Amino acid sequence: MKKRCLAVFAVAVVLCLNLGAQSTANAPVQDKSLQNAKASLGVDLIWAFKIPMRDGVYLNGTVFKPAGQKVPLPVIFTLTPYISDSYQNRASYFSQHGYVFVLVDVRGRGNSEGVFIASGTTGR
Repeated sequence: MKKRCLAVFAVAVVLCLNLGAQSTANAPVQDKSLQNAKASLGVDLIWAFKIPMRDGVYLNGTVFKPAGQKVPLPVIFTLTPYISDSYQNRASYFSQHGYVFVLVDVRGRGNSEGVFIASGTTGR
């Protein structure tokens, strides 16, 4: 389990660092009013960011980053089985203060593919 979390973290960090030089003008955003509100706060969003796993499952992530980011920045990575909406205020805060915030749903939760197995169970 620890190796899997580290692998997800490493993939997310590498992908987020590569996003630093890319524009999010064409990023899919589900709600225009939310996009406008976040833009006024100085935060760019990347919705439905798919992170591939070795077994072909894709985890769903949301990337919050300072508006107009051009260089790599430190990344705060959150992998959660809970509703990711509860982290949006925290993500906006850190994005406004110079960090990239990556919020990822664990497999089988939120919009991530796969089957969720609660910790402490064997899955057999």
